[in-house]
Amino acid sequence: MGIKIETEKNSVVVKIDGPFAINEVGEIKTGLVEAISAKKDCAVDLTAVTDCDTAGIQLLVAAQKKSQELKQKMVIEKISEPVRLALDRLGLTREDLNQG
Repeated sequence: MGIKIETEKNSVVVKIDGPFAINEVGEIKTGLVEAISAKKDCAVDLTAVTDCDTAGIQLLVAAQKKSQELKQKMVIEKISEPVRLALDRLGLTREDLNQG
């Protein structure tokens, strides 16, 4: 479980694995803020997420908003089925998150 940040020349890739729910958002938030603050484009990979709730989606929305404030690009590249189901419950799609 957790977050892995890979810094590349012009971008940062954030990979979240395991649960992405209320009990994990604190740790994941720290990593997302770090990635967004790197002043590079940020890609988020959620394919290894095994559980997702409203708190996880709420964190993604907040991170997208923060990246826009900083004039940084953050893209949710890939999602797992649990993330898709959490988005469905909220009437959202991955594309909605990427529009900010």
